[in-house]
Amino acid sequence: MNKIPPQLFDEAINFVLLKEKEKIPFQQGWQNKKIKYNSPEFIEHIKKGGNYGVMGGGKKNLVIIDFDNKEVQEKVIEKLPKTFSVKTGSGLLHLYYFSDESKSFKIFDKEMNTLADIQGEGKQVVGAGSVHPNGNLYEVIDSSDINFLNYSEIKALLKPFDEKEGKKKEIKPYEKKSDDIIEEVKSQISMENVLEECGVDTSKNPTNCPFHSSKGGKCLGFDNETWHCFHCEESGNIFTMIQKVKNYSFKEALEYLAEKCGLSEKLKESRRKYMEDKNPIDNYRSKQTQYKFETFDKHTNFLSIVSEFHKIQPFHYDNCRIWWIWNFEKYCWEQIDETDLMIAIDKHTRIPNTSVGIKSSLLEAFKRVGRSNKPFEAKGTWIQFRDTIMDIETGTQFQATPSYFVTNPIPHKLGINEETPTIDKIFKEWIYREGIQDESYVETLKEIASYCLLPSMPLHRIFCFIGEGLNGKGTFLRFIENLVGENNKCATEIEILVSNRFESAKLYKKLVCITGEIDKGIFNKTKTLKSLSGDDLVRFEFKGKDGFDSHNYAKPLIATNHLPETTDKSKGFYRRWCIVDFPNTFNEKKDVIGEIPKQEYENFCLQSLKRLKKLLQRGEFTNEGSIEEREDKYEKHSGKLLPFIKEYCDISGGSIAFDEFVERFNEYVISNGGKKKSKIEIGRIVRTNNYELKNKKITTDFGNQTTKKHIFGIKWREDCII
Repeated sequence: MNKIPPQLFDEAINFVLLKEKEKIPFQQGWQNKKIKYNSPEFIEHIKKGGNYGVMGGGKKNLVIIDFDNKEVQEKVIEKLPKTFSVKTGSGLLHLYYFSDESKSFKIFDKEMNTLADIQGEGKQVVGAGSVHPNGNLYEVIDSSDINFLNYSEIKALLKPFDEKEGKKKEIKPYEKKSDDIIEEVKSQISMENVLEECGVDTSKNPTNCPFHSSKGGKCLGFDNETWHCFHCEESGNIFTMIQKVKNYSFKEALEYLAEKCGLSEKLKESRRKYMEDKNPIDNYRSKQTQYKFETFDKHTNFLSIVSEFHKIQPFHYDNCRIWWIWNFEKYCWEQIDETDLMIAIDKHTRIPNTSVGIKSSLLEAFKRVGRSNKPFEAKGTWIQFRDTIMDIETGTQFQATPSYFVTNPIPHKLGINEETPTIDKIFKEWIYREGIQDESYVETLKEIASYCLLPSMPLHRIFCFIGEGLNGKGTFLRFIENLVGENNKCATEIEILVSNRFESAKLYKKLVCITGEIDKGIFNKTKTLKSLSGDDLVRFEFKGKDGFDSHNYAKPLIATNHLPETTDKSKGFYRRWCIVDFPNTFNEKKDVIGEIPKQEYENFCLQSLKRLKKLLQRGEFTNEGSIEEREDKYEKHSGKLLPFIKEYCDISGGSIAFDEFVERFNEYVISNGGKKKSKIEIGRIVRTNNYELKNKKITTDFGNQTTKKHIFGIKWREDCII
């Protein structure tokens, strides 16, 4: 019989069953089983001599480092803290750690041979006391308790050994180019120099990261040119390090490093030459009093003139006949009309011409040039903070330019740290109430707000904030409005969206759509709301323009006192709802949003990058629950009929007098904080949920025959008394 080490006697650890002298689980769906050390099934299996496996992941994020190469094992193990360790049948080691994350990954050599397996969630290793197929025993060689180690430190220690093709980048020697000031700065200042400048200990690699505290201080790896923090999941070069540490723009970081290596004057000269020779737009701005188009006449080469104008002021005419122009102040594309366009070229013409023929010729030229100069589509993982675009998928950042079709700049720059004490305090006051909602809902609100920054809708959700007046739900919407900015929001009503074909155009290229009460009766027009929240193709139509199909990414945000009963009982409807209660009431109408400092909005933006990456990997919001739980929550906040029937009725048959049902149902509704409903409203709700409501013959106490309205298909449960 295998003897299970006491270090594994932990309810947070799950086990799998293996056949004798084998390593592969034999039970179907073993990844989803929750077999504990004291499960009768497990104990019986061990008694019969079977092997067993230890699952990674679980409540304590168990991670097992499974070495497949002795040389790598010897180099890494001296840097790892002491922990429970097992010698495998092959002679190498399994090291067990609890961690803050448990995603599995592998380390390869150049020939794609495995050097180490990091076994986490969904993976397993053969447990101590089991027998290897070669006959050797898996033996405990260190009986210490299972230690805790940050997941970022595990990655930082092992990733440098990964030689999988494409992982390592050859560092090429600097080749001097004419006016290549950026490359020259990089050639004179190493990554180690910059890290030391930022207070990082470079005597060890991996080392501490300057952007957060770390227990072990071994989560940031670096080479001569680049750095990567496995806790922040961010990478960069010498410029991005200075930008983040000192909260500089790229321009400021370049100036700072150029001064460090004595290249300030050369940088100024390089910029002067660049303005003259390589940037016609900025060059035009510096000489705009001298640079003017002549007046236009019928002999003008309009295509040539408009092409020159495009170099000065980028514009685009898309396939839906919508005009766009680049805004140099906001670093984004803005929608305009033909009049705006004509005014723009008037400003650059000595004597503007108002002739209809000239205007027609100009517009034709604008259409051709604008259609042929289409900017590249932006990725759905790009978020623009002022003039800087961050890709949350890759961690890269770059300048926003007219080359990319970006339309949703966030009006905040990234903060210097992730501290948001005022926001945290306000969010907790809104959603925390003992016995109703715990503090974890603060993270739910943060995830929703962060998700609103994304110009795409990979998770199909309708966000609903519920509570009586003066409870914070409307103020939370104002926080999101301030976060995304004035130009990234819109407001509408479901009824108008359904009835007015132009209303959906308000959502085009917006980040959020705020909606009030949905419907005070029965909610039966759900198709539109499902389309808007499901990344479906939506029909947009601007007045005077062709209609077109596109994907909406304006997240539906609903603040309401209650939800209506719905005729749509499909999983596709219920699964979209992410409902958050605002259970507290506040007496004072103070401006809590005004208390949030500008710096906290910037820090919240910095938080959001890491939060969004984890959210998209996980595919669900904190506390949203399973589809069934989302359905129950919707029903609880709507007519409350289904929860009432589930708790107090037997649905196997029979009937209940309608008057008696109305009385008891209203008692239930009022006791749960709702308002009394009329007989007509309750009758409509009953029919909506497919229960038959009709007259039934009954005998009175006096022996007379009469008819009384009954609900058929249900009866009172004998064990339930209201």
